[in-house]
Amino acid sequence: MKLWIAFVLFTINICITCMVKVKMDIYYESLCPDSIRFINQQLYPLYNEFKDNLDITFIPHGKSNSYQGNSGEIEFECQHGPDECFGNKVQGCMLARIRDQDTQVSYVACQMQFGADRTHQACVEAFGVSWNEILQCVGGEFATKQQLGFERVTTPVLRTTNWVPSIVYNNQITDYTHSGNSPPLKDVICSLISNTNSACLEKYHF
Repeated sequence: MKLWIAFVLFTINICITCMVKVKMDIYYESLCPDSIRFINQQLYPLYNEFKDNLDITFIPHGKSNSYQGNSGEIEFECQHGPDECFGNKVQGCMLARIRDQDTQVSYVACQMQFGADRTHQACVEAFGVSWNEILQCVGGEFATKQQLGFERVTTPVLRTTNWVPSIVYNNQITDYTHSGNSPPLKDVICSLISNTNSACLEKYHF
């Protein structure tokens, strides 16, 4: 009987953990040092423990601005220069190509490292995607429209925080959105899921 009760309680705990979801929209830039630190020092180390609680959307755009070039085509000016604009488009195209969240997180963590391949080719091919396919996407209409869409949703967020990366939880801009001023990510997630994940009770180990 005791074993049966323990099993039922364990099952209930798992179900509760799985049901409590946090929508997490990450507004970042491909060459931003603070974005790199957030993804590789906070998000990625915690992801496996909390992935059942997270619904993540990556928005690689940041403080990029669109304008009409001399040729009449839409172009972008990025905070860290043309290489960042290229990187934003590469990551946007890849995120559209690989829709599984686990794979998206692993890909972004691969590319968002201080020592990552700045051509972006290595991380693209590491996930089984053709580099030529991504280059065609980057140079095409899809990437431009995608970045314009990213710009529309990013602008009101950064108007509030003026900070990259900014993280919007559950569609609400809060004190947690400014990642430079917010508590550690684990504390934020645990607060939002009311500590229903057992990992919230464990000590930090990174």
